[in-house]
Amino acid sequence: LVVDEFNTLDNYLDDLIKKGEIDEVGKVRVKDELYRVLEESSSYSSYSARFAKTVKKSSDNVSSKIKNYEKKIKNKTHEHGKIVNESEKVDITHAEKKYVDKIDWSHIPLSKFIKSVVTHNHPKGTGLSLTDVKMFLLAELEELRAVLPNGSVYSLKNVKLDLDKRKELLKFIKDQTELVNKEYQTLDKYFKEAIVFGKLWEEMKNSVEYVKYIN
Repeated sequence: LVVDEFNTLDNYLDDLIKKGEIDEVGKVRVKDELYRVLEESSSYSSYSARFAKTVKKSSDNVSSKIKNYEKKIKNKTHEHGKIVNESEKVDITHAEKKYVDKIDWSHIPLSKFIKSVVTHNHPKGTGLSLTDVKMFLLAELEELRAVLPNGSVYSLKNVKLDLDKRKELLKFIKDQTELVNKEYQTLDKYFKEAIVFGKLWEEMKNSVEYVKYIN
């Protein structure tokens, strides 16, 4: 269920109490957590946006190849992506046809991603998702980018992530996701991901740079 299906958050939580899914103590705990998420993000589906530092696009030093590709895909209704690693002569594009809000990269060898820059478009105009960050960590990317329909770009860069830290953060995501799914079973997935991302940010903020480039 999505909170917006109810007139107020109180009604939503009262309904869960009637169903026996939470008690009054649980209502207070969930209410406090969800209000915190909503207050800190203009859109709960864009939960990571509040952690990104906003800077001018003129400070974006990514290659012209990436910038030109982002201009081409920013208004696409499905996600499109590109992997670039100049030193390894990697330049791969992929237009997703099966899914609207994600890209299936499973046909690309993992070796092509290591130390590469990956960009893609976010048709809904949201910041990087928890799934995006997991890819950034697992694929050992140097930078992961998402261009929005208005041309703004979210960018997550490696500052001092080594392989051990990446593994540690991936385990943290797994453990926290299991805890949140158990604690808030009936809540919308974006709220759950927002809670996990908030905890994750505290663990990785000194090892990465997360910015939003604006015009």
